[in-house]
Amino acid sequence: MKLLPVLGPLLVLSALSACTLPARPIDKPIAAPSPAAGSPPAPAPSGTPASGVVDCGVHALPQGKGLPETAMRCVIDAAAGGRQARLQESRLTIEGDPIFTSYLVRTDGVVEVTRDTTKDRYGTPGISTETCTGPVARNGMLTFTSCEPS
Repeated sequence: MKLLPVLGPLLVLSALSACTLPARPIDKPIAAPSPAAGSPPAPAPSGTPASGVVDCGVHALPQGKGLPETAMRCVIDAAAGGRQARLQESRLTIEGDPIFTSYLVRTDGVVEVTRDTTKDRYGTPGISTETCTGPVARNGMLTFTSCEPS
């Protein structure tokens, strides 16, 4: 009967070690959840020559705050220069629900704007994409001279 106090902790340690996940190899990145799952869009690709896409950043904006001027200028300059670029933002509604927006600048200067409102409890939930031209920085937001649904 004296073995029982020793076996208890050993059984607990054995059970805990059985629940441990194997180490993930360094060369296998963890996949980001999709926007439809309620997560912000995946991080923008790096601006390395291999990707060819300029990273204008990923910004989680608090209520009442706009995009940094540098992020908006990055998109505007990429569109004017025919360079691919990506900018991602999330903004909160008045009720605190996140709205996710991704801007993808194509080499022809057109900007694909994808907006995910699936987590907006009081709005119209959905994911929409527009193709826009003429990006302009205005009051912490990117606006466009024209947009068409995709």
